[in-house]
Amino acid sequence: MSRTLTRFGRTRVAALGCALLTAAVACVASHPAPASAAPAVASPETAPGSPGTPQPPTPVFTEDFENRQSALPIRLDDYTGTAGTTYTADPAWLVNCNGWIAAFDDPPGSDPSVAPQVRDCTPATGGPGTPGVTAWNRVRQLSRAIGDLNGSAVPSANHAVSAYTNGSVNSGNPGPDKVEFQTENPVPVTANGRFLTFSVNAAETSCDANHNHALLNYYLVDGTTSIPVTNRPIDPCTSGTEVEPGYFAGTFTGDAPLLFTGTEVGIKMINGQGSGNGNDHSFDDIRLLDVTPQLDKSFDPDRTGVGGSSLLTFTITNTDDLLAKDGWSFTDTLPPGLTLTTPADASTDCPAGTVSADDGGSTISLTGGALSAGQASCTVTARVTSSTAGTYTNDGSNITDSTGVNPPGSADVTFVPPAQGGIGLTKSATPSSFSAAGQVIRYTYHVTNTGDVPLTSVDVVDELAGVSDVSCPRSTLEPGESQDCTATYTITQDDVDRGSVTNVATAQGVPPGATEPLVSAPAEVTVRAVAKPAITIRKSVDPTTYGEVGQLLHYRYQVTNTGNVRLDRITVPDHRPGMSTVRCPQTTLAPGKAMTCTATYRITAADLRAQYVRNSARAQGYPPGSRTPVRSAPSAATAYAQVPVTG
Repeated sequence: MSRTLTRFGRTRVAALGCALLTAAVACVASHPAPASAAPAVASPETAPGSPGTPQPPTPVFTEDFENRQSALPIRLDDYTGTAGTTYTADPAWLVNCNGWIAAFDDPPGSDPSVAPQVRDCTPATGGPGTPGVTAWNRVRQLSRAIGDLNGSAVPSANHAVSAYTNGSVNSGNPGPDKVEFQTENPVPVTANGRFLTFSVNAAETSCDANHNHALLNYYLVDGTTSIPVTNRPIDPCTSGTEVEPGYFAGTFTGDAPLLFTGTEVGIKMINGQGSGNGNDHSFDDIRLLDVTPQLDKSFDPDRTGVGGSSLLTFTITNTDDLLAKDGWSFTDTLPPGLTLTTPADASTDCPAGTVSADDGGSTISLTGGALSAGQASCTVTARVTSSTAGTYTNDGSNITDSTGVNPPGSADVTFVPPAQGGIGLTKSATPSSFSAAGQVIRYTYHVTNTGDVPLTSVDVVDELAGVSDVSCPRSTLEPGESQDCTATYTITQDDVDRGSVTNVATAQGVPPGATEPLVSAPAEVTVRAVAKPAITIRKSVDPTTYGEVGQLLHYRYQVTNTGNVRLDRITVPDHRPGMSTVRCPQTTLAPGKAMTCTATYRITAADLRAQYVRNSARAQGYPPGSRTPVRSAPSAATAYAQVPVTG
């Protein structure tokens, strides 16, 4: 719905003057931290050269509210960041103990210097809410809780924006779906097609079942259009961790990045919770994040004979948030002298996207590309060839059109001139499959002199990382002679998780009078993994007896990866009403590894009447590359009511 925001049309001191990733520099709208505090440091932009290894996102814009223009707390709409950035909110979030930029080191509620703040936090006579002095002190504690979360050297000096919903206006109720924070000055965007999302540090108290919780929704603003970058509201109570007794906090990043193609963008946070009963939180460390994937190129082999072929691989690597990224595209135009083979054998293992590569053509493109949530990378491949000897460089300048990917570095391929004679290679592997790390694959390379002159310095080059040196019986082959060379490779857990090991080899030998070796066409072999994903859970409760309403039961869930592949995005749903969220120390388990997750439950009167509490849970996780989870058998735990002793 349409709403006029406080001071939204006001002319400010300066416009935000940072461009989005024009020179890989993040715009930081924050005050330099004091000597006692660690300064905010922006992560570097993703860089080519690490295909398949996710890198951190790039903060494009940050605000830590440390540039307060007064020794005493001020309102959000009176604050100006160091870059001249100003902010606004709905009027309901600028009254009732809301919108104050405060620190624990600010005066306590009993100090007369903060009488205006205490008065703003005081409920109407006879109305609902906490006394103003108490509310103000909890605002200070929330700022310190975020200081604990973000690792401030002096957490009590950390400033955050209050959203405590305690006061006399409308009984402290802000009303649902109102703007709690918004930039007044949009951030210029000069680089086309970036995946952007929004991140906030937030803390909340009053997290019990008797109070309502904040429901934070993030938006990017394109002109007058607000576009959500969260799939569901964020509840700091249930999604955070307890950093101080009764205070839960976390770093909460929008999980639905936007492929943004506009020229400037704003940031907005809306709270879906309209009640002042609870909804007691604070926020800090606003970040606009660039989570654009990285594009890399490689050739395999990177040296082959004229008329032979090399596999050109484009690797699209997610940022380490591993959020879903949909809609990216790129077109690569090969350097002169390099063409696609006929057939081009173009393909992709990305979960979505259309590959275009004409046989014998010079361009490869992918449109509508996607990375699924939790996916580290995917690839696009095509085969290239050349009829002219030389070294060909394919780099970022060959990308003639791209959206939603960072540009690649360079990759070289060399085609050596033809020589008198010929050499051929076939390759095989034993066994034909594997199922566990440590198993050994034996490769056999059958090398043949297919020409009519002898070849010297005969060798086999296999570029698979980790393969042993290739051993050949002889270094010379007469015309028509063959020999079998061998090598071994020990399977790693990454191979099992990946599902296969593919490697390409070439044979080479030097004919009489030549200085460059003659190189065979590449020979490729793939050995597949036999995946056996499995997970188990064992549930227990402590104590095993109870005797009164409100008694707390502590549940432990021992989760074990009993399969042979890594499991990601592990969760333990426990759907018993009243059960807290099950918290696990990690979301990934290697084969054979285990972890203990925890949850709590408070006894009710109905539990006393029932004489026991019994419930079960399952664990689930996703094998690499799978959209279907593997689930454990259920495990149950029972606590019994204590029988009163009579007589």
